[in-house]
Amino acid sequence: MTLDAQGAILDKVVAAIRDALYIPNQAITLATRLVDDLELDSLDLITTFLDMEEDFGVEFPHDAPARFRVVSDIVVWLNNCKLPKRSELRLVA
Repeated sequence: MTLDAQGAILDKVVAAIRDALYIPNQAITLATRLVDDLELDSLDLITTFLDMEEDFGVEFPHDAPARFRVVSDIVVWLNNCKLPKRSELRLVA
């Protein structure tokens, strides 16, 4: 994965988390823990993953909320999926 591709995916993941949780100014990095740092509950996790499924055009595994503990887990998983080329990713500001 190139740094540009990882950055584009990270930007979209961060945007999805911020939009789902209405936390526009929260610092979110690859190392951010979903439950411990962002204090997501089960409903927040499900909402966030559903939003990302729509944004990325993928279907997360049914155990995604338990499997993905940090933002980097999501970015790595998405990178391993067949995603559109970076130029085709619709970045959300």
